[in-house]
Amino acid sequence: MVLNCKKVVHLSDVYKILDELEKFQSVNENDDLKLAIEKLIEKFKKKLLKTLIDINEYYNNTLMNTNKTYHQKIDEANFITSNLFKDYYEKEVIQQIVFEKGQTGLGLSITGGIDQPIAPNDTHIYVTNITPGGAVANDGRMKVFDIILKVNNVDITSVPHSVAVKALKDSGNIVKIDVKRFSNVNSNKKNDLLNMSESLINGNKLMEKVKKAILYKSPEGLGFSISGGIGNEHIPGDNGIYITKIIEGGAASLDGRIRVGDKIISVDGISLQNVSHDFAVQTLKSTRSKVTLLYCSVNSLTTQSFNNSSIEMNHPRCLTLTKGNQGLGFNIVGGENGEPIFISHVLPGGVADQSGGHIQKGDVLLEVNGISLEHSSHSEAAQALKNASNPVNLTLQYKPYEYEAFERKLEELRNEMIVAENNSRYLEELVSEGEVFVKALFDNEFTSPQNRILSFHYGDILHLISANENDDWWYAEKVNFTGEVISEKFLIPSKRKIEKKEKQRRRKESNDIKKMSFSLEGKKKSLKDSYWKEVKLHREDYTGTDFTTTEDDSDTDRYSTTHNEDIFTYQAVELHHIAYKRPVVILGVLKDRIIDELITKQPDHFALSIPHTSRLPRENEIDGKDYYFVTKEQMEKDVKSNNIFIEAGQFQNNLYGTSIRSIMDVANNGKHCILDVSGNAIRRLESKANMHPIAIFIKPKSFHQLLHWDLSLSEKDCLTLCERLSKIEKTFKDHFTAIITGSSFENILEQVNQVIYNNSQSHVWIPSKDIKF
Repeated sequence: MVLNCKKVVHLSDVYKILDELEKFQSVNENDDLKLAIEKLIEKFKKKLLKTLIDINEYYNNTLMNTNKTYHQKIDEANFITSNLFKDYYEKEVIQQIVFEKGQTGLGLSITGGIDQPIAPNDTHIYVTNITPGGAVANDGRMKVFDIILKVNNVDITSVPHSVAVKALKDSGNIVKIDVKRFSNVNSNKKNDLLNMSESLINGNKLMEKVKKAILYKSPEGLGFSISGGIGNEHIPGDNGIYITKIIEGGAASLDGRIRVGDKIISVDGISLQNVSHDFAVQTLKSTRSKVTLLYCSVNSLTTQSFNNSSIEMNHPRCLTLTKGNQGLGFNIVGGENGEPIFISHVLPGGVADQSGGHIQKGDVLLEVNGISLEHSSHSEAAQALKNASNPVNLTLQYKPYEYEAFERKLEELRNEMIVAENNSRYLEELVSEGEVFVKALFDNEFTSPQNRILSFHYGDILHLISANENDDWWYAEKVNFTGEVISEKFLIPSKRKIEKKEKQRRRKESNDIKKMSFSLEGKKKSLKDSYWKEVKLHREDYTGTDFTTTEDDSDTDRYSTTHNEDIFTYQAVELHHIAYKRPVVILGVLKDRIIDELITKQPDHFALSIPHTSRLPRENEIDGKDYYFVTKEQMEKDVKSNNIFIEAGQFQNNLYGTSIRSIMDVANNGKHCILDVSGNAIRRLESKANMHPIAIFIKPKSFHQLLHWDLSLSEKDCLTLCERLSKIEKTFKDHFTAIITGSSFENILEQVNQVIYNNSQSHVWIPSKDIKF
C-alpha cells in the first residue's frame, strides 16, 4: 500500500493523513513497523488532546481573566508554546485516590467512552475539567487529562460515556477512583538542569550554593526522608523537594554532606523542580546503587511566602480578615480525638486568598476573636467562625508536618470506610451461604458463662454461625483440628470491635512508646546473639545480604508508627488434606534449647535438614551428610532462581542456605524437619513449596522472666531482645500455629510437644484463598 502523504495545507488534511497512516499500519506485515506507527499515532493524539485542553484553559483562565496583566498573558502563552516542542518520554503512573464528596460534590468533567472516543481506538475516560471548590480540587491529586480506570473498583476503561457518568454519580459519599497519567520528562534534562542551576546560583537570592553529592545506596535505601512538591508545599509558595530527616547510619548520614532543610534540585540528572511529591519519591526509589544529587542549602531567614520569615511562620501569628458574603473563604478539618483545627483549603478568590498568602493550608487555627480553639471540636470551631463579627481576628500557627500526618490518617479512615462497607455485605452473605471457619489471632479469655461469651486462645479454630462486619458481636462455635464441633454456640467479639479496642490502646500508649512490655511498638535492630554456631547461622549475623528476605523485613524505619501496624483479629481458613510430615519452625526465646531437646530426645520423630554452602569442605566433612557443597557461582544462580531456597545468606564471604529439597528429604523419611530459620522462611515455604509448617512462637511472660532465663543479659540487652521479639510477633503473627508462654523451660517444652502432636494429623487448617478479612 502506498501512503499518500501530500503537503498539509488545512486542518482537515491532518485527519486524512492520520486515516491514511492507520490504514497503512493495519495492512502492513512488518510487526516492528506496525508497532512503531501505532506508537506514533497514539502519541500524536494524546499530545493533540492535551494541547487543546491547555489552550482551552489558557483562554478561559488567562485571556479572559481581567485581573491578569498583559505580561502574564504573554508569559503563559510562551510557556505553552515552549512545551509543545520539548522532546520528552512518557512514564505511566497509576494512582488510587479516595475522595469524600461532602456538599460540594466531586467537581470534575469527563469526556470519552466507547460511544464517543476522543480519537479512533482510544475509548478511555479522560478528566477535562476540575471545578474549584469541589472535592477533587480540594484534594489536589487528580489532574486534568488523567485517565479514569476504576470507580469504587468498577472498571470503566471500555464503557459508554453514560456508564462512566452514572458510576461517578452513584459512587456514594466516599468514592475511590483509580487514575492513570503519563509523566513527561524532558529528554534534554541535563542541559536544562545546568542552565537552571546556573540561574539559581546567579539569580535566586534564596540559594546560597548548588552542591553535588554522590551517594551509594545501602540495602535500606538512601537514608533520608523528603517533603514538598506541587500541592504539598514544605515551604509556603515553594514547590521544591526538601530533606526533612536524615536516618542515622544510612547512606546520607555516612556521607555527611546533606543536611535537614536542604533542597534537592535533581536526582541523576532528573529535575525535581516543580514536580509532585509522588514523582520525587518514585524518582528516588528507581535509582541504582550510585546516585548523583544536586542540592542546595536554603537560607532559612529569607525563605518566605510573605513578609514574615519561616521561623516566624512556625510561631503563632495574628491576622485580621473582613468577612464577606461567602464567609472567610477557607475550610477547616480536625477537632476529633484531640486533633487541632487545621486550615484544609483556601478558596480561590475568597477573603483568605486575597489576604496575600497570609493564611494557607496546614495552618492551625488557635483563636477566633479571642476565643481559644485549642481544645475545641470541629462543630465548636465552625460555630465560632460562623458567629465571629467583623473584623475577624485570627491566631494561626503553621504546622505542615502535623497536617501531613493528619491527612494520612484521614486517608486511612476513608479507605477503612470503603472496605468496611463492602466487607459487611460480603461477610454476611458468605456466612449465610455456607460454612466459614476462622483462626483466632488473639486470646479471648472470658470466665462469665451467664453472658454466653466464648473463651478461646490464639490458634483456635472457630465456625462462624452469624456475622456482620458492622456488628460488635458474632455467633460462633469452636471446632477441633478435624472440624468437629467441641463447644456450644456463644458470642465472640467481632473484627470491628477488636480493631476499635486495639486502636484505643495504641493511642493511649503512644506517648509512652518506650515502656517495657511485650506489646512494644518499637522496631529497632535485633541484638546479635553470640552463641550461634556456624551450622545455625543467625540471619542478622550475616555480613552480606540475606538474598531470600522479603521487603516485609527489610525496612525497619517503616515500623516506627504504631498506628500503621496491622491489627490481627481473625484469619479465614479451610481444612486441607496433606500427605507429608509438616516441618517445624521454632521462633522466639529458648528456641536453641528446645530444638536440641527435640533432636536429641526424639530422633525418630525429628531431624535437621542438610544445608547448602559455597565454602570448601573441612576435614572429615562429607558431602550430602554435613553439607551439600556447591560452587559460589552455582549457589548464586540457584538463589536468583527464587524457588530452590527458603532462606539463604552470606557469612564470611561464603553462602549458606536451606533448600526445599533438603526439607522434603526429611519429610519423606517420616520425620518432622526442624528448621532454624527466620519468619520470612515460613512465607516462602507456603508460597514456593506449598508446605505449611508448624510454626511456634515462644514468648516470655515478662521482662524479669527473660532476665531470669539468661543471667548474662544486661537490662539494656533485654530491652533490645524484647523489641526484637515484638517485631517478630507483629510481622509474622498471622503465620504462627501457636504462641506459647510458660513458667519454666519444662512447661514450655511440654506445650511445644503438645502443639506438634495436635498438628501432626493428615489434615491442616490453611489460609483461605477465597475469603479475606
